[in-house]
Amino acid sequence: MKEWERKGWTTKHSPLGWWEWYTKYYFGRRLEDEDRLQIGRWRSFVARHMGQIKANCDLKNKDCRPVQRQGLLQWGWDSSKVYNDEQKINNLKRLGVQYKPSQESEIILPEYLKW
Repeated sequence: MKEWERKGWTTKHSPLGWWEWYTKYYFGRRLEDEDRLQIGRWRSFVARHMGQIKANCDLKNKDCRPVQRQGLLQWGWDSSKVYNDEQKINNLKRLGVQYKPSQESEIILPEYLKW
């Protein structure tokens, strides 16, 4: 825990780190600054590791880069899937994003998801 605190992986509102933040976020708690921080960390982690997997592996070969794949699973990302537009739209709806299917450009993000 001391190492997590030293690296800034914990916050005043989520002293147990990302998992505590995520479970509280999932159940509806919104803290704009902390949400921005944690979602940014998640995006960065997924982009970095998924980029390496895509560049070096067949997505269906789970024996390729197993440590990175496990890390992604621990952050809620299945590295063996390719997400289509319908799944992305459903994920946006789960986050409470207003979306008009007839015009994809009309996606209204809540403030805590904008950056």
